[in-house]
Amino acid sequence: MANNATGTIARRMRSVRISAPLAAVMTAVATFAAAPSAVAQQANSAALSSTPHPSIWPTPHWPLPVDPAIEQRVQSLLSRMTLEEKVGQVIQGDIASLTPEDVRTYHLGSVLNGGNSGPGGDDFAPARKWLELADAFYTASIDKTGNRTAIPVIWGTDAVHGHSNIIGATIFPHNVRL
Repeated sequence: MANNATGTIARRMRSVRISAPLAAVMTAVATFAAAPSAVAQQANSAALSSTPHPSIWPTPHWPLPVDPAIEQRVQSLLSRMTLEEKVGQVIQGDIASLTPEDVRTYHLGSVLNGGNSGPGGDDFAPARKWLELADAFYTASIDKTGNRTAIPVIWGTDAVHGHSNIIGATIFPHNVRL
């Protein structure tokens, strides 16, 4: 495969006027890119197999030291949570299809305001309405009524360009071609 790629580059270089050093670099890059590494070959053969190969998986490294106080708090929260609360914590619903009462009832861990959802269905709602809705979701999430475990909800925003749902908010250019 490397010879085909190198040959193709060489043929193209003959028809375009470029310097000899640049031609050498382009040929080397094409040869290197076309020749799979030993790890890539092992990964490719493993991918064709139905047997998992954990030895080729990347190893994550947590960037922060473990804090025993935080670990104890997390374990304490998890030990007090019901199965329903644990399941609810991994679910995110859009504000167009749920209410703060849903967060309270189903123990939802996250809410999203997508690109086409606004408070009460008003895509042009002022900032005050957004804050009121966010506060209502937060209040519902920390409600301890009925021996609930209070865990603050995470708010997600679909904001590729900035928070374009709020009239007058800063909107950034899209990251295409940056």
